[in-house]
Amino acid sequence: QVRARLSASFPRLSILGRSKGIKLVSGNDFVIEAMDFPDGSTLTWKQVEGSFSNPNGHICKSTIEHICKISEGIVRGEGGEE
Repeated sequence: QVRARLSASFPRLSILGRSKGIKLVSGNDFVIEAMDFPDGSTLTWKQVEGSFSNPNGHICKSTIEHICKISEGIVRGEGGEE
């Protein structure tokens, strides 16, 4: 009954509950996340419930930027070292 009212009022809302080994899902069990970068690109991904996610968005973004910088060095033949 509550699920039906929420779905009618908020059709894009997803709710997930977990207790004592039981998982109840209304809607999706994932979120779509996006992160913008200084070069104007946007990285978008599906974060599935139960998989690892860095809870600190700033650290996550810094890590990705660092990996991109090293990868660009490898592509240019510079070895990727800092």
